[in-house]
Amino acid sequence: MTGPANLTPREREVLVLRAHGLTLAEVADRLGSSLSTASAQEHSAFLRLGVDCLVDALRAMGWLTPPELRPADEIQREATPQRTAGKV
Repeated sequence: MTGPANLTPREREVLVLRAHGLTLAEVADRLGSSLSTASAQEHSAFLRLGVDCLVDALRAMGWLTPPELRPADEIQREATPQRTAGKV
């Protein structure tokens, strides 16, 4: 059985840190483990989620939604530069 509910707390923690842009080496340092342990935990999370890469893992967790699946107005807001009052 695959899916986010099957992740261990540590696997979830590794994915959260990776989602925040940390490298595996930074994750290992933050968690006080070795690089090989952090890598193994990430790989185990991938297996439990039924994915092959970090992007797919983040998508499976619901943390990454492809632009084509988001409302068009939300995408437009992100693409439009914000103007501050009094500035042109």
